[in-house]
Amino acid sequence: MQIFENFISYRRSDVLAEVQNIYQGLLSKGFSTFCDIYSLNSGRFDDGLKDTIEKCSNYILVLKEHDILSAFVSYASQDRHRVAMIIQGMKKARPDMDIFFDVESLRSGDDWETALWTEIDKRDILFLCWSHFAKESK
Repeated sequence: MQIFENFISYRRSDVLAEVQNIYQGLLSKGFSTFCDIYSLNSGRFDDGLKDTIEKCSNYILVLKEHDILSAFVSYASQDRHRVAMIIQGMKKARPDMDIFFDVESLRSGDDWETALWTEIDKRDILFLCWSHFAKESK
């Protein structure tokens, strides 16, 4: 089984042109990239996709701008500084997106556990920032 650096995922066919451009751009820079329209073989694709995703270093999700208006960011506390930089970039790219980031959104004395579950439920998407710290957290 080939191991890819990047996995491109998309939800709707109306982003196919963008997906193809991203794929071709990554390949031209020498990055091994999985994209179903180029990389998926026949057979049990569920098992193949799961294995491919688990072995990829990067997961690229392609959506239209108005597919997601709000997000919840989950991360291990040890990654807070790195995640803050990622969120800063997200806010530059999408200033209209309402992003829940606990250190910016929660206040002292808040019932943080209830607040987190409430925020997760009302967001369009949850971004999980995975790392070895996240893998080890409970």
